[in-house]
Amino acid sequence: MIKNKSQPQSISIKKSEESEKLAIFDFDGTLTTKDTLLAFIEFTKGKRRLYQELLLLSPELILMKLGFGNNEKVKIKLLSRLFKGMQKETLEKLAEDFCAQNFTSLLRPKGLAKIQALKAENYRIILVTASVNIWVKPFAKKLDVELIATEFLFKDQLFTGRLATPNCRGIEKINRLKKYLKQKKIPPYLMFGDSDGDQALYNQASQYFHRHFHR
Repeated sequence: MIKNKSQPQSISIKKSEESEKLAIFDFDGTLTTKDTLLAFIEFTKGKRRLYQELLLLSPELILMKLGFGNNEKVKIKLLSRLFKGMQKETLEKLAEDFCAQNFTSLLRPKGLAKIQALKAENYRIILVTASVNIWVKPFAKKLDVELIATEFLFKDQLFTGRLATPNCRGIEKINRLKKYLKQKKIPPYLMFGDSDGDQALYNQASQYFHRHFHR
């Protein structure tokens, strides 16, 4: 666990003689001002439906906050209730509208500025997030960065209510990044995150920045 989460910090883990020019960013909470899963649900289903579902899941959410619940199980249950059976094309259109209407209000200006600064230094930038690619992809496209995310499972272009990948959190972020880069060992990289869900990426980073854009 990362201590003193309320304080922004940058910690140098190790120095590399060769700069690989790779920067990894978490999305929710790091680049955004709030959780985009809940924001997307509110945008597509309305605030009332969101609160109803959260109330139904409140016992499991409480256990999860206490460290006893299963984050992936609760997430699948919530997403399945709300979006199962919807067409992929419909979800993608909703995601495009969500991004268009919320990009400016959701994204942290300092985070956007950092991405642009790193681009100017020829960094390869990859978002690695537990959020679902359906609604994060339009943001990644607008930022002109690469994306690794949790993915919905579709059959005949309909959402099955299940995930096509494990929830992209914790050690799964490392697994997905290695697979994406097609390397057994991740080259040196900068890491920007905000929670213990990023701990595995922090541990292997050349340098990490915790809640860096919250200042």
